[in-house]
Amino acid sequence: MLDTREKMRDYYRRFYDAATVTDVALTNWYVGEWFLFAEARWRLDLEGGGRVAMMTVEILPLGSDGKLVGRSGYGTSFE
Repeated sequence: MLDTREKMRDYYRRFYDAATVTDVALTNWYVGEWFLFAEARWRLDLEGGGRVAMMTVEILPLGSDGKLVGRSGYGTSFE
C-alpha cells in the first residue's frame, strides 16, 4: 500500500529506474456522474533488456463540485 508521499515517491523512482515506458494505450474508460474509470495497457523496455507489458486500472471518485476527491488503482506486475 502506498499510503504516504515517501512510499509513492520511492515506488515511482524504482519503477522508472527499472523500465522505460514506450507506449500507453487506454483500453477501456468510462465517465460516470460520480467517478472516472480508466484501464490502460503499458508497454515497457526493461533496463536489463527485454520488453514487457502490464495493465493498470484507475478509479477516481468525484466530489459534488466535480473535482477529484480520491484515487484507487491497481496494476499487474511487469517482473
